[in-house]
Amino acid sequence: MRRQKNEYLAELLYGLLRNVKPVWKQVLREQDLSPASLQILRQVAAEPGITINLLAQRTGIAKSHVSRLVNALCGQGRVEKHPDPSDQRLTRLYLTASGKEYSGMLEALVRSRLAGLAAMLPEEKADALCEGLRALQDVLNRTL
Repeated sequence: MRRQKNEYLAELLYGLLRNVKPVWKQVLREQDLSPASLQILRQVAAEPGITINLLAQRTGIAKSHVSRLVNALCGQGRVEKHPDPSDQRLTRLYLTASGKEYSGMLEALVRSRLAGLAAMLPEEKADALCEGLRALQDVLNRTL
């Protein structure tokens, strides 16, 4: 019985994650930003100074496409390139202040849309869900 409940919970969580994706896609469409560009912004934010080669490896996007996307993000003032001080052949990538602000704004838009959906839940259901998700987050934090 417990195994069935755990499998059902896993199914619900998987479905929930899958259903958050369209919210992101809608925000990206509204912002005229591709999912690949978002991946690049996130990766550069997570690893300031990353190279284009490593960025291509980490995202699974072809290096030529990463280069084009990085150039577009540089043109928008979201990312900047700096030569590596110890190896001038390498270019390091960093988010600009505008890029950090833009990334934060995207996250805030998605959170706001999800909060709007959560507001449709009856309060007692929302409380129970918060409690359960907090417990699951604690388990994840301990095991990962």
